[in-house]
Amino acid sequence: MGKTVHGLWWIAAGLVISTFLVSCGSVATNRIAVNRVNHRSNANSARSVHNGANVSGFHWQLTWDDEFNGQGFPPGWIPLTGGGEDGWSHQELQWNAAGNARLDGTGQLVIAANRGGDGQVCWNGPCQYTSARIQTQGKFSQTYGLFEARIKLPAGYGLWPAFWLEGANIDKVGWPRCGEIDVIEFSDHRQRLVAGYAHAAGHSHNAYYEANEPLTAGYHVYGIEWTPSGITWLFDGRPYSYMKSYPGWPFDHPFFLILDLAVGGAFPGAPDSSTHFPSKMVVDWVRVYRKVT
Repeated sequence: MGKTVHGLWWIAAGLVISTFLVSCGSVATNRIAVNRVNHRSNANSARSVHNGANVSGFHWQLTWDDEFNGQGFPPGWIPLTGGGEDGWSHQELQWNAAGNARLDGTGQLVIAANRGGDGQVCWNGPCQYTSARIQTQGKFSQTYGLFEARIKLPAGYGLWPAFWLEGANIDKVGWPRCGEIDVIEFSDHRQRLVAGYAHAAGHSHNAYYEANEPLTAGYHVYGIEWTPSGITWLFDGRPYSYMKSYPGWPFDHPFFLILDLAVGGAFPGAPDSSTHFPSKMVVDWVRVYRKVT
């Protein structure tokens, strides 16, 4: 998500590439286990070995997770509040408030976008909406691994839900030198498009896959496998795009996690009369693993 604006003209070419990767097999297929069992962790399984092994024989060990149990604001995260200069550089229309990200008491995180700006002033005048962005900056970061989240995305024009990773050194080197990995970004303009990205200084990667039904129809697991060799994007455990490492790439240091639901902005456009509020991005869990041999 970061500081860039994604157009829609690139989708056709990206879908051709991603369809080839999924249907014919690719280097990504040889790097990742695709048969995983989604299980809720507990005190006994928090350090368990992931049950999927790839063809090289390594497994994934759980290093951090949030099953979103309890109520209130999720304690493993911190809120990024405010309207952001120029809408966080995207002309987003919401005011981010911690109260819009809450545990629902049934094991899920709900990030809600509401109409009305609570009297706050955004970059373009009185705020029109509120929502939330939460992140693990200063609480958790990791270099390399398997990063996954089970999410139900909201439907509606002008909504911009995302799960992404940002380089933990962003305050020192700035963006895009810190690097950014977008696990999933969604716009209702293309309801079946699974879209991920990687951004770095002078380099970017677009990862696309066309699902069989609208992504908003139910929960899906969005993930990446990140190693010193490259980054593989996953949809429900299946690889669909791969970016190979290159000399000087910034994806070699700790990254923290971000979940947010933006409203408006250059990527999805503005909401229209058909957009329902409140709209909710529901996250069942987030899990991070480290490779073990």
